[in-house]
Amino acid sequence: KMSSGFEQAIILKGGSSGIFGNWSQGVHWGYAATDYLLIQSFFNLKFNRILCVNFDRNPAIFSELIENPALQEKIGFLHYLGMSSAQLDHITSYITLQIRNSVATHDCGGIAVIVYSLSEVILTAGLKSGLDFIDLLSNAIPKENHTSIIFQINSSLHSPAVIARIQQHLDNIAIVLPNSGLLAASVAAEVQTIRRSPGSGRVSEHLEMFALDAGLSVLRPITHTSLANHRSVTDAAPSKQEAEVVGGVSGGEQKTLPVHNARLICFDSTDPEFDEDSDPDADLDL
Repeated sequence: KMSSGFEQAIILKGGSSGIFGNWSQGVHWGYAATDYLLIQSFFNLKFNRILCVNFDRNPAIFSELIENPALQEKIGFLHYLGMSSAQLDHITSYITLQIRNSVATHDCGGIAVIVYSLSEVILTAGLKSGLDFIDLLSNAIPKENHTSIIFQINSSLHSPAVIARIQQHLDNIAIVLPNSGLLAASVAAEVQTIRRSPGSGRVSEHLEMFALDAGLSVLRPITHTSLANHRSVTDAAPSKQEAEVVGGVSGGEQKTLPVHNARLICFDSTDPEFDEDSDPDADLDL
């Protein structure tokens, strides 16, 4: 299999991550990117256990994604289609219990938790409940476990202000940008990954090109030389799609924009003098 900087930032580095994408050209790009991470998690020796929490997808899709019966033993599915807001507290408690049990059982390996989708939780139970859901799941896992918790977000269903609030509760952000230009046949989408180091709060950005597996509608990295597309947040040139300010957050300004047009997001804690080589955690090890 071919690794990618997107995979390394979200899976290998760990933490809580949000995958932002929406419907375009007959493809749900948020699902396509999250499905890619799900498949990569199966082949990653870091993880002994994968927990897939499903609020809004047809369960049959997962059987198509993971055909190998031996791999299916590595994953546990929790399906909550048609959930009501009154059920969310009980569901959250059960999920966190499953996470803690998995951590205790597989204490020599990591756990990957993938949620389809956070948007369904927010639309059903409200923004505050959705943000609490992120925090409760993230806090259920010891930091030293190097666990990855991935939330898929249907970005077109939320306002820029809501997107900004969600981003504040995540360590990593990945934005899927479909390509509609002349090269769309070979370069289906770009994925912009923005990682905030949990220790220093410093931010790095990585931009990478992907093709689309037409059979499963799953992203596939094009080349292993995409390091040339890597840019530091501090030297990224503004574009026409640059972030707009959505109010002051935590004593500073949070720059963001509707994720389906996003090109750059800056967190409050961004260090303007940041050099990625000075922070091993921010190095994507490509």
